[in-house]
Parts: sequence; structure tokens; C-alpha cells
Amino acid sequence: MADYTLDDVQRMSAGDAGKTYSLQDVAAMRGDPKPAEARRPVQVPGIPGMMFSTALGLMQPEGRAEVGRATLGGVRGAADIGNTVLRAGAWLADKVAPGVAARDRERQQSLDQFFTDRVPPNDPAFLIGRVASNIAGTAGVGLALAAPLRGLVAGSPTATALVNAVGSGGMSTGAPGLGRATDLALRTLGGAATGGASAALVHPESIGTGATIGAVLPGALRVTGKAASATGRQLRNLRVPADARMAREVATMAGVDPFSVDGLAAVRDALRPQGPNLITGAQPTVPQLLQTPELSQLQRSVKTVSPATLANHEASQNAARLDALNRVAPVTGTVQQAAEDAGNAIAGWAGPERVRAGQRVNRLFDAVDPFDETRFLIPTDAMRDAQARFLGPGTFGSGRSARTALETAEAIGTVPAPQGVPGATGLAEDLARLPRPVPFREIQNLRSSIGEAAQAADAKGFAREAAALNGMKREIDARVAAVSRGQGMPGEAFPSDIVASWREALDAHQFKKLQFDTGPQRSMFRMGGDGQASIQGAEIPGKFFNAARSQVEDAQAFRRLVGDNPGLLDDLRRYAVTDAAGQVDRLGNLTSAKFNKWLDARSGASGVIFDPQQRALLKAVSDDLRRADRAESLGRVTGSDTTQKAAGMLRLGLLDSPGTNFAAGKVPGGTALLDFLRGQVRTSRADRLSGLLVDPERTAGLLDAFIAAQRSPAPQGLLSEAVDPLLSRSAPVLLSGWDR
Repeated sequence: MADYTLDDVQRMSAGDAGKTYSLQDVAAMRGDPKPAEARRPVQVPGIPGMMFSTALGLMQPEGRAEVGRATLGGVRGAADIGNTVLRAGAWLADKVAPGVAARDRERQQSLDQFFTDRVPPNDPAFLIGRVASNIAGTAGVGLALAAPLRGLVAGSPTATALVNAVGSGGMSTGAPGLGRATDLALRTLGGAATGGASAALVHPESIGTGATIGAVLPGALRVTGKAASATGRQLRNLRVPADARMAREVATMAGVDPFSVDGLAAVRDALRPQGPNLITGAQPTVPQLLQTPELSQLQRSVKTVSPATLANHEASQNAARLDALNRVAPVTGTVQQAAEDAGNAIAGWAGPERVRAGQRVNRLFDAVDPFDETRFLIPTDAMRDAQARFLGPGTFGSGRSARTALETAEAIGTVPAPQGVPGATGLAEDLARLPRPVPFREIQNLRSSIGEAAQAADAKGFAREAAALNGMKREIDARVAAVSRGQGMPGEAFPSDIVASWREALDAHQFKKLQFDTGPQRSMFRMGGDGQASIQGAEIPGKFFNAARSQVEDAQAFRRLVGDNPGLLDDLRRYAVTDAAGQVDRLGNLTSAKFNKWLDARSGASGVIFDPQQRALLKAVSDDLRRADRAESLGRVTGSDTTQKAAGMLRLGLLDSPGTNFAAGKVPGGTALLDFLRGQVRTSRADRLSGLLVDPERTAGLLDAFIAAQRSPAPQGLLSEAVDPLLSRSAPVLLSGWDR
């Protein structure tokens, strides 16, 4: 810019006397050319920009000089290690050829002077290069010390762990099974060995300092690392929703480490359904799924403070179990009503059906020999023996029907014999009779009459007479069977085609007896002294489904009775399930003790009466009740820290502190207000905990959120797992006199 004359200044001031002018204004008035603007350097944002600026700086003369001094420092650092090695060699050589050590000292002094002449004192670039070279040159000291020792200690786990500690600079023993104290002791020794050796390579006089630093550093890094990790976790937890943190506290009550991601994940997985649940409508609670005393006690404590949520869930669970029972068979009123309904239905069907079965059997027997082609000798002698066996001398009060049966048999099965005919039987000549073959129809009529008489005698309680009559009937059957096999006497005949018809009728008769006259159903058709069936109505179902030792046979007898009648089978199932649904406490809730006692006592009958799907539902109800009962029992555990842990979940921190009590006591009405506030806050916390305890799915989802937050990277040491080993190797060198 040109100089200004006095005339220029006066000309400019002739305008506005109060105005001020900058040099640029003056230059404009003079018409001077506008100065060129300085070019701005290129701006590159972020980390690339920093790298670009650094590269530009190094291209400047001063930058190139710093690089040179840093490189010279690296040479100096390598020389430090070389001097140590040469000094040791010179010391040994001096023992043989005196003067070697003195010449080595002169060499070192010359080297020191070389660097002093070329580098200013305490130059940062030179120092950085020197230290970096020292650290790099001693980085492999631990591995070098450990390598020759590995073969010597291969058989000793402890010695091998110590060698590993030396090789890692005290950071690891490579033996996870060691106790904490042993592990720390071995790592301390390994760190001391490596630290002392590293420091000695650079400055032999600092071996003690290096060993001390190497010994202390592994333990210090672990302590500070754990503190840093804990701080990091706490900071991450602040970003997690409050309910997720509470879900973590619930999981902790299951016995897992609150900071173990794997442990929390295991709890989360246990809370999620592992398969189809046959009991729908109310899922198990968290304590019922995890089965730990701490969680059960927590549920008990929460229920004491705020019972509504848990009580409602228990009611829902009971309703779900009853619904499962209704899917087995509908529960119908009381057990008495269900028994009457089932008994009346069974008896109402079985009576007429038995009559129809008897009619079918009679028709088959009538068709055996319609033309009287068969002939049989009535076994009167064997029948007389049966009578004598049960109604012989000394018996009285009964026997009339047996005598009548024998008289009838003799009347139709014998004829009077002429006087003096050989082979005649009888007590006297004037009473002698000869056997007379009779057709099948007559012997069958005799047999049927004897059977009816036996039933009548049994109903009246004449057991001996009934036994005699049944014996006679068996003798008749044996005679017919013998003739059917071709073992008849002269005069007897039973053609093979008629035998086939007889066997068909006999099979039908046996089936009828098995269906209606074998098992508990026999009592339905046996008349008592009052002319009524021995069992009827509500008495009937319990004879077929019961807890007796014969329960399997009784249930199978019912299956034989009703055959393929699904309606009657369902009637008996309704009775059984209604009885099961009645195993409740005074509040009407199914109880594990009663229900499982009922089910276990009828396990055999259940296997016959219920199909596999129905048995699976009954077992599901049983298992669910057992699980709930175990969880409830675990909640009664006392005399340990379990109760304290559960109570701790409901503590309110500052609100529960003695200091707050003291302060509230100094204010009129403060204690009452504090108690009210505590009650509200504690109830609110209990409600939140209840919501988590009764909803495992939601709790698992919240644990997912907490685990996701924990999976973000966190330092595992003072700096990181990668940096800590570098620090353990460099610290003994850095802190043991590298600047001397």
C-alpha cells in the first residue's frame, strides 16, 4: 500500500467531519488496486483430515527434522540393549584379558557423546523413538525366558502354569483350574521374572525396580480392570428400562450372577415354553418354573404386601386345571349326582340287554336238536353224589330244590325195570329202574331248571343247596361234553352237525355269562332278600371305577359289559372326573395332595377307562399341581439368608434408612407421612414384581432387553484385553530409568 500525503488526508476529511476511515477506505478513495486474498488450505474433515494434516506437517522442513530425531532415538534405544549385552560380554572377557571392560566403557562414552552432539537435551521426538525401541526390543523377553523351560516342566501342571506366566509377562497362567490365590501367586512370580529381565536389558541397575513393577502389575491390572468393567456395566444399565432391571433382579433370585450374560440367558430360556402346554388359560409363575427357595420366598413376601395379582393368577390357574378336567369329561354337579346319573344309565341299559342276550342264547339252544335226534343218559348217580357232598347227613333247613332236581332227573332219565332184569338199579327190587336216554331238549330243560333253582337258593342265602345244585349242573354238562367227544355209552347219540350247533349255543352262553354275570355287574342282577338288585343307582359306578386292588379287573369288566357303547363309557368317565374335581380345599381349589392321592390310587383303573389323550390331560393337571405345591413349599424355607434376600427386593433404599426415620421424627406428623409414603411405594414395587412373577413370557422378554444391553463391548481390563499385555511388558521398562 502507498504512503498518503497531507493533501490526501485533508481531502478525505473535507467530507463528514465525524466519520472515521479504515486503511481500506483510504485505499479505495485513492483508487489503489485491491490486494490479493491469501489462499486457504484445503480442509478435510474427521480422522482423514487429521492424517492429511500430519502428512503435510511432516513434509515441512521442521517435520522432516522431527522424523529424523525420532529415528535417531530408535537407534539409541537399540543401542541401549546392545550396550547391556556388550557390557556383560566385556565383563566376562575382562576376567581373562584385563582392559576389555575399560575399552568398552570408552566405547559407550563415545556413543553417548555422538548422540549428545546431534540431539538437543530432552528432545521429545528423540525420547519417543528411544523408548519405543526399548519396548520393542524387550517385547519378546518373556517368551525367550519361557521357551527353554517348557521341556523341563512338561510333567508338572503347576510348573507349566508358572512358565506360562513368565511367557505372558504375568498376564495368564493358561490353567483355568487353578485356585484364585495360586493363580495370582504364579502370575506375580512370572511378572517379576519378565519385568526384571526386560528392565535389565535396557538398564542392568534397574533390575529390582523392573521386577517389582512386573510383580505388582498383573494384580493391579485385574483389580482396576474389574472396577472399570463394573463401572461400564453400571453405565450401560442406566440405559436399560426399569422393568428390565427388575427382571434382572428376579433372575438373580434364581441363583445366577447378575452380570453373567450366559446365566441370565439360561434363566430366560427356562422361562419360555419348552413344548405344548395342555393346560391353557393360565401359565405357570416364574417361581413354579424355576423352583428356587429364593424366588418362592419372594413370591410369598410380595403376596403379603400386595396379594391381588398373585391371588387372581392362582384363581386363573385353578380354573385352567378344572377346564382341563372338563376336556377329559364334563364335570356334572356333585359326585353323588354324577354317580346316580351314571348308575341309572348303566342299569337302564344292562337289564334289558341281558334279557335280550338270554333270549338269543335260548334260541340257539332250541335250534340245536329240533327233531330230537340226540340221546343222552342223565348222570343220576353223579348228581346224587353232588347232593350228598353238600347236603349229606347233618344238614337241615334246605335241600328241597336239590331233592326235586334229583327226582326229576330220575323220572325222565330212568324207566321201571321188570322184576329180576340184570343191570337194574335201585334200593329194592320193587323200586328198580333202568337208564333211559333222553333227547337234548329234555336234558337242557333239566339243566336250565337246576340253574334257576341254584340262583334262587343263592338269593335266599342257602349256600349249601346252591352249591349242590351247581354241582348237579356241572355233572350234566360233563356228560354232554363226553358224548360230543365220542365217549358216549351205548344208546347215546350226538351227531357232529348237531355238536357244532351246540358249541355255538354254548359259546353264546359263555359270552353272556362273561358279559353280565362275571365281575361287579353280577351284583346288578343278583336279587337280595328284599327282591331288589344287590347294587343299584349311585352304587354302580364305584364298583367299576375304584381304588381297590381289583380295580383293573373291575374296569375291564365294565368294558366287557358295555362293549362298544361310547355313551355309557362317557357316563362312567363323567363320574370319575367329577370325583377328581372334588379333591379341593376349603376354598374350592384343587390341591396337589388330594388330587394326586386320588389319581395315584386309581392309576390302574384310569389306564382302562380313559384313552391316551385323556390320561395325558390328567397327568398334566397332576404335574401342574405338584409344581405349584413344590414352589409353595420352597417359599416356607426359613433360617437362612433366603428370607433376607426376598425382603431385600422390597426395600426402598433411602426411604427405609435410619436417617430418614430420624429426620421424619423431628417434624410434626412426619412419621405418619413417611409410613404412608413407604406403604404406597412398597405396594407399587410389589405390584411390579407380581406382574413379572405371574408372566414368565414378559419377564423373559425383559431379560432379552437387558442381555442385549450387556452384549455391547465393555473393557475387560484397565484399558482392554489387547492393550493390557502391552502395558505389562512396557511398564517395567518405562518406569525403571529409561531417561538416565
